[in-house]
Amino acid sequence: MTSKNHAGTLVALPLRHTKAIARNPEFFSQESYLHQIDEHFESVTAPSPLGDDSPKPDSGDAKAPASFILCGMGGIGKTELAIEYVLSRQDKFDAVFWVLADTTKNLASGFAEIAKRLGLGSEPGNEPDDVMAREVVRGWLANPVGRFTDNDGKVTTRKGRWLFVFDNADDPEILCDWMPSQGPGAILVTSRDPTIRESPFLTDGLDLSSLSPEEGGDMLRRLSKREDEVDAVDLCIKIATALGGVPLAISQMCAIMRRKNLSLKEFKEYHKEDAKSLLSMKVAGMSSALPKYDRTIWTTWAVDQLPPNAYALLKILVVLDLDTI
Repeated sequence: MTSKNHAGTLVALPLRHTKAIARNPEFFSQESYLHQIDEHFESVTAPSPLGDDSPKPDSGDAKAPASFILCGMGGIGKTELAIEYVLSRQDKFDAVFWVLADTTKNLASGFAEIAKRLGLGSEPGNEPDDVMAREVVRGWLANPVGRFTDNDGKVTTRKGRWLFVFDNADDPEILCDWMPSQGPGAILVTSRDPTIRESPFLTDGLDLSSLSPEEGGDMLRRLSKREDEVDAVDLCIKIATALGGVPLAISQMCAIMRRKNLSLKEFKEYHKEDAKSLLSMKVAGMSSALPKYDRTIWTTWAVDQLPPNAYALLKILVVLDLDTI
């Protein structure tokens, strides 16, 4: 059945449910990653043969959506990469949705908001419960027929293509209950849990790694605005290496460097003497694409919350070969 809202009209497309994100002006370009996502979603975004997009009101699309996962530790840049993909490629899709997927509560809230945006599943003043909201949204995604209006005011009805992002989906068991299983769309997931790649519905993706010393140095030099200092290239590489090549750490330390007017040499000495204070410091200017994101790199990794034995083990692991752990 074609999904209509309570007014009896089709969903107006294009639709962008992305108010929770904003483009990060300090995003460090990783075009190769963006191109890999492009290639994986090509079957969804490629132009269809003439007439292939005509709506089929009484039938869903049996084809499963394409899916891709971005895995990696906290601060490695998963969400930033997903945001850049969404906001730079959104014109390839007729509908784009972004939900926070770290808990069932946030998933339910996100799907309820989407159901409201679509105008599906409820009369005014009669809000659907969590299960109803989830099912009406997934029902529309399976057969996303919508109303398109061109610049001349001409209205056409056809099936749209969608992109659905599940951010911070760290629990595969929670996620599987909410994943769309049918429809002409693409699913992008970010997660810290590497085992999520073993899920039957998420088999392709990227394991994001730290930046190389040269990449990290380039990022730090650009964001710190210290390009003209003596030995800037060498110092930036050394500092980025000391920060583990983690994009969040580099970005936040650059904000501290600018705010406290530290030279590269001064920062390097400060970090050598008291890395914990720097990594846990919060200052104005720590930009993020997430409006209410206020975590430091220290709280992101939750180092202080580790039990003593785990913290002792961590201090041993940091001196070992990362590639063989």
